[in-house]
Amino acid sequence: MGLGLRGTGSLNLEELSILKESDLIFVDAYTSIFPENVKEDIEKVTGNTVRFLNREEVESFAFLKNPFRTISLIVSGDPMSSTTHFAIVEKCREMGFIVDIMENASILTTVPGRTGLSPYRMGPVISIPQIVDNFVPMSVARKIRDNMIWQLHTILLIDLENGKNMDPPKVFHILKALGENILPESFFKMPLFVMERIGWADERVFITTVENLKSLENHSPYCTVLPMSPNSNEMASTRALGLNEIMSLETFDYKSLRDRAKILIQSETKEY
Repeated sequence: MGLGLRGTGSLNLEELSILKESDLIFVDAYTSIFPENVKEDIEKVTGNTVRFLNREEVESFAFLKNPFRTISLIVSGDPMSSTTHFAIVEKCREMGFIVDIMENASILTTVPGRTGLSPYRMGPVISIPQIVDNFVPMSVARKIRDNMIWQLHTILLIDLENGKNMDPPKVFHILKALGENILPESFFKMPLFVMERIGWADERVFITTVENLKSLENHSPYCTVLPMSPNSNEMASTRALGLNEIMSLETFDYKSLRDRAKILIQSETKEY
């Protein structure tokens, strides 16, 4: 069950009814970030006890014990935005559970309404992972470059670290490391939407640059969006939202960025 972006305020009547009738209510605290006091808030509106699950409990399916009881698993946003949740659904069906999926608002569907960018021009969503010794995913930079070439906007989701999104300076250095010889140098000067704590009381959306990530504080949960050549309708929508630095969206040289990206991909192809 998705809890949307506003905690219990995003529950609809059908979801609330199911939670009240559930024998067990679990919250996926591994893949999701929730507002403070969400456990107490859910218990208050449902009258049931809620238990948070850690990574081991989620991935081992330890909470799935009795297919003859009604079990609700709550995740932040939309319930099926993570491959982990598809694995849970598959395991439930193997165990004989009847599975119902209760959708809700997701950060992915919220981006157009907070930025003014058209949902029809969104490219494949990209996650920025942590780099470890045996995991350096160069494909991340290549996917960003592909979206540039196709003039598609790019939603960048940020990996979790210690229960919150990675710090923006760390994200910048990861992009810098992955983008070497793959992304044009001007990529780091391009405009960037930052969407912080969407749906919460202290929500904030603003425009900066990729390079400025290295000086931003972490207001988790957050994500970023790379706009690519916004058209006149998108610019009008962005202005209507009253966002800062609107001019940077119009004055940035997207054509030069795209041309340079094409040259880099051709050079990379020749090397192979």
